Amino acid sequence: NASVRERQRIIRNAAEMGSPEYRSTLMQALEDRDPSIRAIAAGRMADVPGIDVRDALRTALQDSAGKVRAAALEALRHDPGFDLASDVIPLLKDSYPPVRASAARTLGRIRSPESVDPLISALHDSTGYVRRRAVNALVSIGDTRAIDALIQLKERERWLGRRYVTSSIDEMRRQSLDI
Repeated sequence: NASVRERQRIIRNAAEMGSPEYRSTLMQALEDRDPSIRAIAAGRMADVPGIDVRDALRTALQDSAGKVRAAALEALRHDPGFDLASDVIPLLKDSYPPVRASAARTLGRIRSPESVDPLISALHDSTGYVRRRAVNALVSIGDTRAIDALIQLKERERWLGRRYVTSSIDEMRRQSLDI
């Protein structure tokens, strides 16, 4: 029954040494009772390709600890084979702002048309960096349905935010002309 610090060290050392047992070490750590251990394991999963890892990370998206959900989402965001917007869209309503922000960023990478309306809703999030990530995601997706919502956001934001949103709207308009 190792201490939390010792278990954290084991996970980090396994990664650095390229241990062949790395995958199983991480899978076991995802079930640890301590959320900091589960979060480290979820974050390190980005280094381990494979379908079983994706399934484990999808399970981690349901973890009771926000930092575990955020780490799992970040790991999935870096997985080029992950494209299930349906797994990510519900996380735009998560109680933990870093999870909501990461969900918006992930949806921008996925560029799924089904995520446009939920991202437009995220423009009303109470946390500024979540709104900013939603703007970035909408620009990445390039769906012109978002322009009206971005114009409304521009009117609600402070001056610095207005300038950022205005440049985002201009970018979307340029993208629509390039199509």
